[in-house]
Amino acid sequence: SKDAKDIHYGSESRTLTLGLSGSVDGGEFMLPVGATILAAEVSFENNQIISTTNPNEGFDWSLMSGLEEVVLGSIGNQTDGSAEMYPVEMNLSSALNTLMQSSLTPTAHIDANGNGWKKFRFNIEKKKPTRIHCSSFDQSRGR
Repeated sequence: SKDAKDIHYGSESRTLTLGLSGSVDGGEFMLPVGATILAAEVSFENNQIISTTNPNEGFDWSLMSGLEEVVLGSIGNQTDGSAEMYPVEMNLSSALNTLMQSSLTPTAHIDANGNGWKKFRFNIEKKKPTRIHCSSFDQSRGR
C-alpha cells in the first residue's frame, strides 16, 4: 500500500485465497533495484490447501516479478511451513537474486529520491484444483 506522498509500506503478513481455478498470485513486496539478497525466508500457517486422500498432494509455488517466474517447488499436506521444513533446492534468496538480476523484471516504482524498486509476488497453485477449501498463506518480510 502507499500513502498520499506515494510512499510504499510493507506488511508483516498477507492472506492469499485461492480462486475457483485453484491458483492465486499475491503476497507482493518490493526491494530496491540492484540489491543483493543474502537471506530471505517465508513461512505459512493455517494452510488449508490439502488433500484428504494423498499426503503428498498440496500446492506448487513460485516467485514472480513482471512476467518472469522462478519455481520454488511443491509443498505437501502441511498446515504450517517454515524455511527449516523446505527442501534445500527451495531457496528464496537464490530466487530473489535471479529475478533481481534479470533484465526482464521491470522497475515497478521510483521513489521521491530517485531510487528504483522491483515488485515481487508469489504464485500458488493447487496440484489438483478439483477440491478447493478456503485457504490462506501468510508471507513474512525477508530479512
